[in-house]
Amino acid sequence: MKNQNPTEEEVLSEKIALFRKKPVLFPQKFSQDTGKKQAVSFFRVGSEFVSAIIASVLLGLGVDAIFETQPFGILGFFIMGSIAGFLNIFRILRKMNDESASKTENETDAHL
Repeated sequence: MKNQNPTEEEVLSEKIALFRKKPVLFPQKFSQDTGKKQAVSFFRVGSEFVSAIIASVLLGLGVDAIFETQPFGILGFFIMGSIAGFLNIFRILRKMNDESASKTENETDAHL
């Protein structure tokens, strides 16, 4: 007959055994290569944001110079450039997330 009041060690052993049986939800293998790819990706995200703002500010300066509407051209184009930069970041990160999810699914299928 099984003991009705298990000791703390037995309870802990059972919990550890159950935990070890659970499948790994997000198996990730980190390497130096992965770190470099992430660094390049984040550099790309930052440069996309900054370049959108710089380009829009230059356009705003041009509009202000041509139509003599200072500071409205630079302000308007700065706002549009910021929005464009955030949209670029959103698109890039969504694409990176989709690629990561499909890679994880492929690795999980390979483990089964």
